[in-house]
Amino acid sequence: MFATPSSDPSRYTDSTPRRAESARAIEFARELSRLGLRAGDTVMVHSSMRAVRGRGRPGAESRDLRSAFRCVLGGDGTLVVPAYTPEHSITSQAFADATAGRTVEELAEYLHRPRDPHASVAAAMGAFAESIRADDGALRSDHPLAAVVALGGRAEEVTRGHGRTHFGPDSPMGRLYDARATVLAIGVGWGVVSVAHLAEYRHPHRSRRHYTCKVAASEGSSWFSFLDVALSDHDFPELGRDFEERHPEAITRGRVGAAHAFLLPVRPYVDFATAWMGVHRAPAAPFRSACDETPDRSGSG
Repeated sequence: MFATPSSDPSRYTDSTPRRAESARAIEFARELSRLGLRAGDTVMVHSSMRAVRGRGRPGAESRDLRSAFRCVLGGDGTLVVPAYTPEHSITSQAFADATAGRTVEELAEYLHRPRDPHASVAAAMGAFAESIRADDGALRSDHPLAAVVALGGRAEEVTRGHGRTHFGPDSPMGRLYDARATVLAIGVGWGVVSVAHLAEYRHPHRSRRHYTCKVAASEGSSWFSFLDVALSDHDFPELGRDFEERHPEAITRGRVGAAHAFLLPVRPYVDFATAWMGVHRAPAAPFRSACDETPDRSGSG
């Protein structure tokens, strides 16, 4: 449960929260309220604490921002953050970047290090997301590469039964869509708004690829390989700009600390992204596995 200083979540329905753990947290809570967050909301947050601090707020810490979310969302609200670890997949660009320049011995050690889907650090997601991941009360979805972490009233609902897809309908992204959740970007741009990946699973011409990583198992570790949509976020900035241009009423912009921030609804954005990708993305070549005699033309993800 997303603990609150009061057992009565309704006390946080006021647009100006009345209690937080520090003056900085109170400031953040007011800014979150101005953006449109309310008690009971389910929100996925992408953030940069470096942007929040800026030059004029050197003391701003992740705990202050977390306290602010607690005040605004209340006991029934749910905070969701990414815990993605693409660097664990040997077929990813992130893995290539993480292992560049390593010796043969260092590469072997990296490859044979088991990745625990429930405990692996997701440092690339930022200091705030990592602070939520490390919380004793946080729940993490069971995926070795695309896990999310949640705190609050709907945390179990969001994280349970992730399935094998990264961001498909059976993943937390599908649950956020069904829950009519929102996404809050703090100090980051449209390129990291990963809920748009859900639209890729609806694309009629989506291609597929294999993903492989090593995960912790009861007897040490094992290789895990699965087939999923070939994900790409290369056009997410353009997608986001087009959405905001056509639906400016759906976006609320403001600031959190020194950072620019914007809040958007998941469902309209994913629906827009689905139609947008159908126009702006070229049809993909049929997926062909090395084990297949003929191309897979089923179009299933």
